[in-house]
Amino acid sequence: MHNDILAYLGENYPIKLVQDDTETISFADGIFTIALKDLQNTQRQQDLIETWYYTQAYNVFAKLIVELQPLVNKPVHHLSIKKMTTRWGSCNHVKGYINLNLELIKKPLVAIEYVVLHELAHLIYPNHSAKFYAYIARFMPDWQERTKLLRNH
Repeated sequence: MHNDILAYLGENYPIKLVQDDTETISFADGIFTIALKDLQNTQRQQDLIETWYYTQAYNVFAKLIVELQPLVNKPVHHLSIKKMTTRWGSCNHVKGYINLNLELIKKPLVAIEYVVLHELAHLIYPNHSAKFYAYIARFMPDWQERTKLLRNH
């Protein structure tokens, strides 16, 4: 993150810092407004941003799971959002747990949709076989372009 820019759903937006006793972060009209008691407190600013990202990520990811889960017709029992260093998501196909990387919230929505479908498809195919990718392609023929967005955006 740059000090003056926040990435969200594939776009970069400016940050406006304001001094206020009520510490909040809000997003409106393409601008993030971060209210802090002490404008020099960069750690508090980072904490507010991270909390906001987690909230947005949960809302966006959970909504996508609800929308895409009928394609696999397998239950999702738990969604976790984690900071991951080497992957965008993971799945425990036995327990029906989906783990998604917090950094995804910064990526374009179509790329997030791919990762969610990818992890949901693991509920049926717990591997990366040709059948797994054929299953994804049935519902998302442009999945390869979406993976490029993840890498290049």
